[in-house]
Amino acid sequence: EKVYNLEVEDAHTYYVSESGVLVHNTSYDVKPDGRALSKIEAQALAEELKKKGANKIDTEKLVAVLESHGVSPTELRKIVDDFRLSGGPNSTKFTDSQIIEVYNFRKDLGLDGGNLPDFLRSDYFSSDRPEYYQFSENTKLKYKFNMKGEGYYNVANQTLPETHKYGTKGLVETLSNTIEAWKQMYPNDPIPVNDLGYHTGGGDPRAGTTPKVVSHHQGGVKMDLGFMTDVPKTYAGEYFDNSHYSRSKTIEFIETLARSAPDGYKVVKILFNDPVVKNYFDNHPDPRMNSIVKPKPGHANHLDVEVQRDGN
Repeated sequence: EKVYNLEVEDAHTYYVSESGVLVHNTSYDVKPDGRALSKIEAQALAEELKKKGANKIDTEKLVAVLESHGVSPTELRKIVDDFRLSGGPNSTKFTDSQIIEVYNFRKDLGLDGGNLPDFLRSDYFSSDRPEYYQFSENTKLKYKFNMKGEGYYNVANQTLPETHKYGTKGLVETLSNTIEAWKQMYPNDPIPVNDLGYHTGGGDPRAGTTPKVVSHHQGGVKMDLGFMTDVPKTYAGEYFDNSHYSRSKTIEFIETLARSAPDGYKVVKILFNDPVVKNYFDNHPDPRMNSIVKPKPGHANHLDVEVQRDGN
């Protein structure tokens, strides 16, 4: 099998095989002749290939240790997501443009782009969905959810709530997809959105010293959402004290959340203290939803939703 060398943005080189494998040479192990490359060696190899005008190299010279060597599409997604969060040049949308170039390069070779995981297809992968969230260049968590928009409204009331609207791609996509689906069913009943994660991915250093600041949701994989009511925008307080609380719509809302995680991610847990709702999901026939609702002190007034990569 041939492995193709594609250089994008200076020395950032991807190696693309006919089976759909790809590796970024400056961040993850590529093994020519069985030896792992350092970052400097990988850049040197890219430059040498460029000077020679080479665009094909045999697998005996380069072994891309990915899908055909036991790495799953989910792990491939993790590699790309982790690279987005931890490496690369300080330029907006660098990972997005590179992945799309790889996808288009495969198509130019006559290879079936449809065999790539959904998240690598150019019509799926985008840096932002401006109606819901934006790519954030200068923060550790790279996706910032908008404070307000069609189909949802902000219910966060802590100081500077916009600093707690960050999350991973999987989290913001799950929320965006949920809003889209909910709008189709209930166009006049927007979703109450509270906090996501702090922009650093860790705790808010103001907690404990600044009034109305809390520190939670480590890693950008969790978000707080309101329960649903039978009168739009009447979410408030604890469910048992809210005369408009709708258990049936809250159940439907949780089902919508679980179905809305993008490819490679899943809603792994929702903390909410209504025992009737918990019992409903304890016996749910859909494996994505079975036993998804868990009780925890302090969660009678909101849903704490956790989204992780599938397989975690």
